[in-house]
Amino acid sequence: MPLPELISSTEHGGTVHKYSIAGGKHSFDRYLACFLGSCKFCTGYAEAIEHVHELQDKMMMKLN
Repeated sequence: MPLPELISSTEHGGTVHKYSIAGGKHSFDRYLACFLGSCKFCTGYAEAIEHVHELQDKMMMKLN
């Protein structure tokens, strides 16, 4: 299994990694969205980056 690939990071430390997962005759790309230890596997990049931004927004609201 290949290592995950860092696709993007945010200025506040959020990251999105791409995983290629073999399944049957095909491989599937999954995206791991993480911010401050809270991670979620997503099926698409747009969903992953949205999740990271939602987590960051929640954290910023707590700080204010």
